[in-house]
Amino acid sequence: MPLHNRLQTRKLNRQVSFIIAAGLAIITIIAALLVWKEREVESRVYLIDKIGTAAEDFHTGVMHVSLSTNDASSPWHYSTGLALIQQALQEFREANAEFPRSLPVKH
Repeated sequence: MPLHNRLQTRKLNRQVSFIIAAGLAIITIIAALLVWKEREVESRVYLIDKIGTAAEDFHTGVMHVSLSTNDASSPWHYSTGLALIQQALQEFREANAEFPRSLPVKH
């Protein structure tokens, strides 16, 4: 094999090796970004679920407080309503504490 062909083959092998290494680096970066974005989406979905649960508890609590009577057979109880409202407020506070961390503020 002539010297010129061997040099071209080595140069080609180095180029192919570089292209493979660069491709693997790009694939790794894309995979890492995908995992990071999936975690961000999961975090935001969790936050939305938490806010939805808090709103549901608050509305149910307000209904209990508003519709409660002294009748023991009534399904609406004042104390249950207050407990649900307190629970909802705590859930809203927890969601608020997580909010700045999960959603960046754009200026």
